[in-house]
Amino acid sequence: VISLGGSIFTVWISTRVMLTMLNLEAGKQPMPSVEEGKKAWNLFLPLLWVGILTGLVVFGASLLLILPGIYFGVALCFSQVILVDQGTRGTQALGASRALVRGRWWGTFGRLLLGGLVFGLLLVVVMGVVIGGIAILIGSSSLANGPSDPLVSGILQLIQTVILAAFMPLTVGFQVKMYRALQKTR
Repeated sequence: VISLGGSIFTVWISTRVMLTMLNLEAGKQPMPSVEEGKKAWNLFLPLLWVGILTGLVVFGASLLLILPGIYFGVALCFSQVILVDQGTRGTQALGASRALVRGRWWGTFGRLLLGGLVFGLLLVVVMGVVIGGIAILIGSSSLANGPSDPLVSGILQLIQTVILAAFMPLTVGFQVKMYRALQKTR
């Protein structure tokens, strides 16, 4: 129940961050907080639906071979941003994402890959330093097999969640910047 609640809260917060960044990138003022929060809640089910559709397409394409799955993963990666920005829903959001990437797939793939590597490495370093520091503090040289104390395990999960939450604006911002750049060059 707590994990489900945390997941819903994370989607809501990331939608709010996306709304703010889309407005700032468009040269608009961010929405008032209450209005933004309501809009994020109203977008929750459509975002979930577009995410499910995207996942099904990528999974189905991956069953054929890995390469079609990668192709559709890149082609459809802006579906949720398009839903938030333009209000385009369902399969239309998927089609709009694919049209946005069409003819620029390799450039988009390269930028996504590079951004993923940079953010991934940074996340691994931060997690390693923090978890390593905690391991030193609790006197354990290795947490590879997991801590035996449930309290320590819970604290580590909480710290990992906080670190992931701190990285969310970076990843959402990167996706919004790429989306706006693709829009401008279309």
